[in-house]
Amino acid sequence: TRCVAFQSLSSCKMDKQEKSLPLATQPTPLPAPPRNWGLIALLGVLSLFCGFVYALQAPFYPIEAQRKGVSVALIAFVYGVYELTSFVVSPFAGAALTRIGPVTGLHWGILLTGLSTVGLGLLSLLADRIQFVLLSTVFRIVQSIGASLRHVAILSMATFAFPNTVATTLVSKKALTEGDGREKAVFEKIGRAHV
Repeated sequence: TRCVAFQSLSSCKMDKQEKSLPLATQPTPLPAPPRNWGLIALLGVLSLFCGFVYALQAPFYPIEAQRKGVSVALIAFVYGVYELTSFVVSPFAGAALTRIGPVTGLHWGILLTGLSTVGLGLLSLLADRIQFVLLSTVFRIVQSIGASLRHVAILSMATFAFPNTVATTLVSKKALTEGDGREKAVFEKIGRAHV
């Protein structure tokens, strides 16, 4: 079959042999090997823990920043720079993965995310407000670059492991790793306990 993505089935060009087969005898995709299920489980757990790293900062960072005298607008900027960087960097991360490979991209993404998260945790040792805001912004940018590399690598590995069911695989991973909002209540409760 010579079909282009998002092309309607009626305009899809089929080989003569495929046209002659009734629909019930069309070849069905083979099930994924068990090794791929282990990979997708590992990637799902990795995404879940990286989501914890992202969400765990929310209850603690604003409190620490306000103790240092940082305004709410600057706190919002530090949080917003993460999403802005992710928006800008993700296409470049995808292009970089074609050169370095998804496994190397995944390793670098985890490393950058981990180091920047540790750096954010150590910012409480700084006394100067300006240094605190500048380093917070730098660490959030590095964290976003790492998360973009990691996320694009996970998506490419999942689509490679399950080429016939890409949409189902990605939706399942997203549903299993992003939760339904209950974790937000847990983190808010933790944050209130440390005020």
